[in-house]
Amino acid sequence: MWKLYAGEHKGIAICTTPDRMRAAFKPFRLKPDYGVEDLWGGPVQYVDLTQVRMRDVAMLDRFFFKHRAFEWEREYRLAISVRTAEEFGVRAPEHGILVDVDLPTLVERIVLGSTTTEAERATVAQHVAAAGLSDRLKLSTLLGQPRYV
Repeated sequence: MWKLYAGEHKGIAICTTPDRMRAAFKPFRLKPDYGVEDLWGGPVQYVDLTQVRMRDVAMLDRFFFKHRAFEWEREYRLAISVRTAEEFGVRAPEHGILVDVDLPTLVERIVLGSTTTEAERATVAQHVAAAGLSDRLKLSTLLGQPRYV
């Protein structure tokens, strides 16, 4: 994944689990006096999209499909449906929604790519410290276990 998405091991990986995600995301309401919208999560299903008719798939389920060429990613996705609110005339924000999250609950560890520079590490460490997550920051090594920065 480093080579494909970050080039030469220079990326940042934020590691979590489905259980951490479920526990970390706060209830979301389009407006304070509306009901809580459901948070949906699950692994992506990898299929041959040239063979699957998406119009036969439930609306929310469509967000959990991807072409089998990406199967190696083993992606897990989260989605919030605001369709019920829209049925009552409430328009969903055009540019998406912001959902509050408890970062210490969400983030298991943050791993810096093995070839990040000292300056890049310092910048990331500063932001990670501001979020109160310094104890979770590690540097990836090409061989062996990640080590703390």
